[in-house]
Amino acid sequence: MRRFMIDRRFRPTLEALENRSVPSTTVTAAYRPLEFDFEASFSGNNTFPPVNDEDPGAMSDWSGALAGSGKVTYTSPTAGTGTFSGTGVDAQGTGSNMFGDITYTFKLSASGSFTFTSETIRVSRTGFGMTITEREGSGPTDGTPLPPSPSTEAAFDPLAGLNVDWYFPIGDLGSRSGNFMMENFAQSTTAKTDLAASSVTIKNGIMTGVVTITGQLMTDAATPESASFVQAFWATGASRNDIIGEAMEDPVDVAWNHGKLTIVTTDLIARPMNATHLLFVADSGDLIIEDNEVNNVAAFAITPEMAPKATLSNTGPVGERGQVQVKFTGQSSPLGVDSNVYRYAYDWNNDGVWDVGEGTAGGLAGAVQTVPFEFVDAGPGTRTIKGRIFGKFGGYRDYTTTIEIRNAPPKATFAGPVREGQASSVAFTNLSDSAADAAAGFRFAYDFNNDGKWELGDGSYAGGSTSASANVPAQFNLDGSAKKFIKGRIIDQDGGFTDYLVNVENVAPAATFANGGTINEGGSATVAFTNPTDPAPADTSAAFRYSYDLNNDGRWDVGNGAYAGGVTRASHTFVIPDNGPRTVKGRITDKDGGSTDYTTTIAVNSLAPAALFKNSVLGKVNENGVATVSFSGQTDPSSVDKAKGFRYSYDFDNDGIWELGNGAYAGGVTTASKAIPASFLADGARALTVKGRITDKDGHSNDYTTVINVLNVAPTAALKNDGPKGVGQNVTFTFYSIADVSPVDKLAGFTFSFDWNNDGTFDESGADAVRQHAFSTAGSHKVRGRIQDKDGGFRDYFTTVTIR
Repeated sequence: MRRFMIDRRFRPTLEALENRSVPSTTVTAAYRPLEFDFEASFSGNNTFPPVNDEDPGAMSDWSGALAGSGKVTYTSPTAGTGTFSGTGVDAQGTGSNMFGDITYTFKLSASGSFTFTSETIRVSRTGFGMTITEREGSGPTDGTPLPPSPSTEAAFDPLAGLNVDWYFPIGDLGSRSGNFMMENFAQSTTAKTDLAASSVTIKNGIMTGVVTITGQLMTDAATPESASFVQAFWATGASRNDIIGEAMEDPVDVAWNHGKLTIVTTDLIARPMNATHLLFVADSGDLIIEDNEVNNVAAFAITPEMAPKATLSNTGPVGERGQVQVKFTGQSSPLGVDSNVYRYAYDWNNDGVWDVGEGTAGGLAGAVQTVPFEFVDAGPGTRTIKGRIFGKFGGYRDYTTTIEIRNAPPKATFAGPVREGQASSVAFTNLSDSAADAAAGFRFAYDFNNDGKWELGDGSYAGGSTSASANVPAQFNLDGSAKKFIKGRIIDQDGGFTDYLVNVENVAPAATFANGGTINEGGSATVAFTNPTDPAPADTSAAFRYSYDLNNDGRWDVGNGAYAGGVTRASHTFVIPDNGPRTVKGRITDKDGGSTDYTTTIAVNSLAPAALFKNSVLGKVNENGVATVSFSGQTDPSSVDKAKGFRYSYDFDNDGIWELGNGAYAGGVTTASKAIPASFLADGARALTVKGRITDKDGHSNDYTTVINVLNVAPTAALKNDGPKGVGQNVTFTFYSIADVSPVDKLAGFTFSFDWNNDGTFDESGADAVRQHAFSTAGSHKVRGRIQDKDGGFRDYFTTVTIR
C-alpha cells in the first residue's frame, strides 16, 4: 500500500485592498507547533482493545507523544492486525486540522509494542504560492511588468511557528480585463523557491494561461504506479460536501522524482473567480491519497450578472392531470465557455425543495421536463414552477413560470344494455378525475328519452343524484331504434361534466319459417312466415316486411333485405327448376330495421327425361338393308336438365348390352340418332328389337324400344344346259351367277332343285349347282330349276334343251 500525504497548512484568507494603483489581495498563512490526537482500531484477535486518546482507560496502553521528531508507542497484550490513525491539529487550538487523518496499517506477530514516529507518519511541510502582476494599461504593452507588490518572507521554524504574507494583485476582475504576469513559488520548511513565471489573461472574471506548480509529495516510491488529477470548486463559505468536481480537460504533464511532483497544465485556473479552486490527486487502484489538497487559488469575486440567463416557460394551459412541460429556452452565458454545458433543477410546487436536480450544479441535463401529473391534479387554478439553470462553473439563476390548470371534466363509462320492451338499467363505471374531485364525490343526472329534460337529477352538481346507476322507467324503452338514446351526465364538484349516450336497442322480431313439403323438380314450392312477434308493440302495429333469397346465395330475390324494400306478404310461391335439396332464406324486418333471418330446406325430387324413339324404315327392312333409330321430342320437367343436354345409349339387339354408350350420363353419347350397324340387319327374316336410353345430368333416365322386321331376300342365279344332245345322252344343267344380299345366307350355302319335266314336282335336290340328266325321247324339253337359301327364300329359273 502506498500513501500520498500532501500538506494542507495553507488556508488563505482574502482581504480586498481598495484605492491602490495596482489592486492586490493579501493572503496570510500561520504555522504553529503541532501535536497529535491518536486513535487505533484493530481486526483479527478480538482481544485487541479499541484505543483513543479520549478514552482514559485506554491511554494506559499508550506512552510518549509525537511532536517534531517525537514518538508514541502502543503496547498490545496479544498478536493481531490493527490500523493506527493519527490526526494532526493546531497545538494552540486556533487553527483547523492541517494534516488530516494519517492512517497506517500494521501487524503484530506476537504480543508486544509498536512504536510510531514522525518518520513513520511522514509529515510534509511544503506549501505553494504565487504573485500575479498586472501589466501596464491592462492591455498589450511593451511587455514590461509593473513592480510586484511587496511580500514578506521569514524563516520557517516548525516548533516556534511562522507567519508569511503573500500579495495577489488581481484587481477588480468582475469588470476588468487585462494581461498579467504570474510568478509562482514554493514554500518549504526552510526557504521560498521561485518557480517559472507564466503569462495569464483575465477576462470577465476568468483567468487563463499556463500555470506550473511544483509540490513536495511524500511517498515511499520513486514513481507511483498511477495517479489521476481532478479539479474541484466550491463556493466561498460553502460546505466541502458541496464540491463540484470534474476531470482536468487539458493534457497534464506530471513529473515524479522520489516524492517531488511537478504538474503543468493550462487548465488549472481557467475558471470563474467565485469559487475556491483545488487540484485533487485521485485514488487509482491501490494508491491511497492521504490528503487531496495541493493548492488553493484565491477565491475571486464574480458578479451576479455572470450567471447564465434563459427563459422558463410552459406548454399550458393544461387540464387536470394532463401532460404539460416546462422548458428553458434562449440560454446564454456572459462567460462564453458555458455554452452547451448547462444543468437544471426544478421545484414543481415552488416550496423551496428541489424535486428534480436537487438545486445543485449536478442537476439534470434536460432543459425540457414533463411536470408529474400529481402537480397538475387540481383545477381550475394555477401552479407556479421554479426552475434553476446552472453554468458550467456553478453560477446559477432562478426563474418561475405559472401554469394555468383548467378543470378537466370527469370521465366514465356509461352503459346498459337497454333493450326495447325489457326491464333495463344504466350505470356509470370506471369513474376518473382529479384526486380532489374524486374525493369530493360525483353527481349524476339522467334524461331517459334524450329530449333535453332531466328526469333524474337536474344536470348540475348541486341538483344531481348521488347514484351512479338508475333503472329505466318502462315507458322510456317501449320502442327502440338506432336513433333513440338515454343520456347520462357525470358532474364533478367544480361543475365540470361529461355527457354520454346509451342506445335503446331495438330487438329484432321473431317468427316461424317453413315450407310446404317435398315437390318434384320443375314444380312449385311455397315458403311462409307464421307467428311473427316483437317485444315492441309499435313494431307489431307497423307491420313487418319480408325478403326471400330463394337459393340462399346471399342475394335477395324478393325484397331487398331492408324494411323499405321488403314485401308485405308473409309467404311466397315459386318454381324450383331442378332437383334439390333447395335451401331458402327468409328475413323478417321491423320498422326500425331489426331483422331475423331463417332458412328452410325443400326436398325436390328429380324426374327422368322423356322422348319419342322410332326407326326410319317404318318397321321393316330387307336383310342387309339400312335403317336408323332416333330420339325426338325430348322433354324434362327440369329446365336446368334440358339446358344441360341429354346423353343417349343404344342396345341394337336388346340383349342387355349397350353397343353405343354405357347407359349412364357420363358414358352416354350426345347423338340423338344412330344408324343400325349392318351386322344387325345382315340376315332375315326376323324381328329386330332396338333399345334406346335417354339420361339427364342427374342420372335419371327412360328406356324405349323400336321393332324392325328384317325381311329375307331370295338368292338370285341363272340356269343353263349344254344341249342339244341325242336321245339317251347326258345333258349338263348348271346354276351360275349365284348371289344373295345376305352374307349370312351366302355363307350358309344354297339348295338347288331340278324338275326335269316341269310338272311341278322337283325330281332332284341338293347342294350341287350342277346336275346331268338323259332324256329318252327326242324333242324339246323344258326344265325348271330352283335356288333356295337357308331361310327358305327361293327363286325358280327355266331352261329348254333339244333332244335329237
